Amino acid sequence: MVRVYTDGSSSLKNGNAGWGLVGYYKCNKVEKYGYLETGTNNTGELMGIYNALRFIYPSEDLTIYSDSNYCVSSLNDWFSGWMESDFITTSGKKVQNLEIMAKCWHLLQARKNISNCVLRWVKGHSGDVGNETADYLANKGRTLKSTNLLDSQLKIDVRISKNFKEADTIMLY
Repeated sequence: MVRVYTDGSSSLKNGNAGWGLVGYYKCNKVEKYGYLETGTNNTGELMGIYNALRFIYPSEDLTIYSDSNYCVSSLNDWFSGWMESDFITTSGKKVQNLEIMAKCWHLLQARKNISNCVLRWVKGHSGDVGNETADYLANKGRTLKSTNLLDSQLKIDVRISKNFKEADTIMLY
């Protein structure tokens, strides 16, 4: 079972955002983070979830922990209903962050057909080591002030996934 904690961070001053995640598998720990030129805390949180879903080997059982009740509820409970309402919320507004949320939702559904994949809420800033680490990484990602690092990481991701051989290896770029 792979456990991944995700978090998002944003700056009201600059309008930028960051995402962070920390993955635990057996005795291994992997930390990743990235920068978003524009975004909110929820945008960053969804990017962390997206990266966890994308880079953990699909047959591995996966639990993702997020301190965003909005992101967890959106993906676990609300998204199916939003599809039926053309992505209009019960308050009559368009769903925010729809593009990244849709990618996360589709990856979650695909993974659930292959392995046990669960998205759970964890209380933020409550001393949970995984959550505190993800928070630190999201803030670090937000301060990168460049998308170049994220772009180069994405190119590396593809190379690593093509050479992937061992099921016991965490597929985080």
